[in-house]
Amino acid sequence: MTLHNSLVTARSSGSVTARSPGGTARNGKSEPGWQAFLRQYNDFLQLVLLAAAAANVIVTGDWSTTLIILAATVFNALMGVRQESKFEEDTLAALGKAMTSASEAGAVGRAEAEGPEIEVWMR
Repeated sequence: MTLHNSLVTARSSGSVTARSPGGTARNGKSEPGWQAFLRQYNDFLQLVLLAAAAANVIVTGDWSTTLIILAATVFNALMGVRQESKFEEDTLAALGKAMTSASEAGAVGRAEAEGPEIEVWMR
């Protein structure tokens, strides 16, 4: 349930590019909700719960417990998507505030604008 994006800010241009761990730029395009939901099932805990649900129905034949376990995985995935979305919104708002502060500071003196890139990892 982790979302890894790298935000690379070039100090000289002030541009922000979102990058995935593989290095491909997202260019501000967000993935559809159903893909974010399905990505939650890459988590080890989700896979263990799905295996437990399958084992439960095979061994006991009890569908009520199986449905409860499956409902728990769906709830867990929905909460993961919600947390990622909220984190992304909060991070972008903080970056926007920081960029505004940086641009205001840059108006005072441009000597600091010539520097290396700053790399920030979101999780």
